[in-house]
Amino acid sequence: ESRLKPRRPRGRALLRPLSARLRAPLGAQRRSDSEAQVAVATMGQEKAGELTLSATGAVQQCEGDWDGEQEQVAAAAWRVLREAKHLLAPNETLKRITVSFQGKDYVLTGKDSQYYVVRWTQ
Repeated sequence: ESRLKPRRPRGRALLRPLSARLRAPLGAQRRSDSEAQVAVATMGQEKAGELTLSATGAVQQCEGDWDGEQEQVAAAAWRVLREAKHLLAPNETLKRITVSFQGKDYVLTGKDSQYYVVRWTQ
């Protein structure tokens, strides 16, 4: 009985991002790069909810359990995004911010017209 060892990437394959090197099982839907990165970053956690924010910081859509805190979370996330944008050079792009607070992780992603706040619990 032989066991297959996982193949280590070599050469140019090392230059591709981790999410591009991960293969989805047959029949599974492939994830975008940002979704794969969030999935890798939040292993061992469960998604509790997701907010969609407009370009002005208003809540457009709310999914999951937020315990009535969606407006406060949206305001705090918008404040974090606004402050982070001022730190970036014009040619830099913000891909993801993760904030940990009271046993929960809040992952902020998006750009220009829509932003997403995903709440993860342990």
